[in-house]
Amino acid sequence: MLERVIAQLGGQLVKIHVEDLRENVFCGRIFIRQGKRMLDIDARPSDSIALAVGSRVPVFVARKVLDAAGIAEEGLPTPRGGRDTL
Repeated sequence: MLERVIAQLGGQLVKIHVEDLRENVFCGRIFIRQGKRMLDIDARPSDSIALAVGSRVPVFVARKVLDAAGIAEEGLPTPRGGRDTL
């Protein structure tokens, strides 16, 4: 549903960031390209990740989120710019 809204507004989902974990709540952003503009929109990671999977775009997770969530480094891809791709 949201994919259709983005497309009808002339946008294309580019990537998802999961940037913080505050009081056991994950915080993130979605990035949408609309022509020459890049829109950076606050979004819940649970919804954003579902959107990313459906749209086949990368999900980047800040190292501090992985550390705070207790996720082990074993098997994670090599970090790029302080974020890991899941």
